[in-house]
Amino acid sequence: MKQVRRVVKENIQSENVPVEVKAFETFVSENGGLTGGWDERDHAQFLRLRAKLKPKDENMFISTAAREIPDQTILTIQEHEKWYKLLLQMMEYKKMAVKKWRQDKERSRIEAVIHEQETHIEKIQMDEDKQRRIDQKRRNQEKQRLDSWRQYKARVNEAEEEKKREEEAEKKQRQEQEEKRRKQISIQQLEEYQRYKESKQIQEKQELVRELSRTPRPASPRDLQRVRQREEEYLLRQQELKSKKQRQSQERQDRIDRMASQVRVEVDRDFDRLTQPTQSYKNRISEQSTDGDNGGGTRMNNNFDVRHLQHLSKPSWRKGL
Repeated sequence: MKQVRRVVKENIQSENVPVEVKAFETFVSENGGLTGGWDERDHAQFLRLRAKLKPKDENMFISTAAREIPDQTILTIQEHEKWYKLLLQMMEYKKMAVKKWRQDKERSRIEAVIHEQETHIEKIQMDEDKQRRIDQKRRNQEKQRLDSWRQYKARVNEAEEEKKREEEAEKKQRQEQEEKRRKQISIQQLEEYQRYKESKQIQEKQELVRELSRTPRPASPRDLQRVRQREEEYLLRQQELKSKKQRQSQERQDRIDRMASQVRVEVDRDFDRLTQPTQSYKNRISEQSTDGDNGGGTRMNNNFDVRHLQHLSKPSWRKGL
């Protein structure tokens, strides 16, 4: 019963409703709904007995239903059975039609999705083609601008190279002229130097001739006195420098001696003191002597001998070494 109601209440929102669905709805509306005009409790009792007894014996089902449902007769029950069989048949047709309708709808939806995807892909391809054409056009424009710039750059570089060659030619020409001028100046200077050297040699020869022609003159007493005075001054300076160095050396040695005298300790060496008793030993001997005079202790000899000192005994592991 619930299954029949669920199928009847199913909402199919479409313009192309299947014929079987319309026929089923018409049949249900014209024949008293899903209960065939019966009371819901009688129809439910009918369905319960039908499910329980009809597979075994249909006549037994009809008689039992007429007995269990007091408001119905055998004839009405038979009519209701025919109606219910037709309802089930039309319901099955409806299910098949709805299933087919859903399959067709799903197929249409899939086809629509595929068509939409294809349309979207075509649009994307068209957009890509359009973008590709735009990119190609932009690349062509950029290439044209780049070619124009390269041509302009080539002309500029060619002009710069030409200007550079002209400047280098002018520079080379100036250098050649400068080199030529320097050579001319050098030649002139060399000629002047040669003339100067020749004139100087001539003057030296003339001076030598005049010098040789003159009679040598002996040194005057004034010149000799001046020479002796310079020698005495030189010797005096040397003596003063030597005495100054000696004085500085003596002063430095005196300072060293004074510093050494302040830190020097002079002690007389006495090798016999090593065998003499120490002051503490003398004090102990005197104390023991005093105790002996007072009647206690043993009096020791005042003669000191290192061998009489007490020594620690040797350990066993050192004996015999």
